[in-house]
Amino acid sequence: MLILSREPGASIVAVSATASHLITLLKILPDRPAISILIVETTTARPGRFHTRTAEIDLNATLKVNDDIGLTLVDFRRDKVRLGIDVPREWQLFRQEIYEVFQGKLLGGMDDPDTGAAGSPVPKTPPPQPPSRDVRLNEPDSEN
Repeated sequence: MLILSREPGASIVAVSATASHLITLLKILPDRPAISILIVETTTARPGRFHTRTAEIDLNATLKVNDDIGLTLVDFRRDKVRLGIDVPREWQLFRQEIYEVFQGKLLGGMDDPDTGAAGSPVPKTPPPQPPSRDVRLNEPDSEN
């Protein structure tokens, strides 16, 4: 079991060869103690389609996200919680902020407008130049 601290709004990304899950801590429910989470799943069999659901997890309770992933609310504090995540070894597990950094490096800086998807420079066309004085006035060059 991997244990991660998360604050409301923070997410965990779980990726396998056939599916991806984004698990976001929506809010901490201090009166129970429990948390509310959002789970977004997509599969390689149905790319672009998302299965979304919300759930609540009580302290020391485990929620099965799917057949492979289990979430346990391990520790509860006022401003953050510690989640235990059980996944098989073939799954990759990331904090979302780290996953986004990896994705940016793998895609070769897609966020950089000066580079393309392959990381190569994007050709830029030079800005248009104003016409010369001769063309504007339709007169011969007077510098002779």
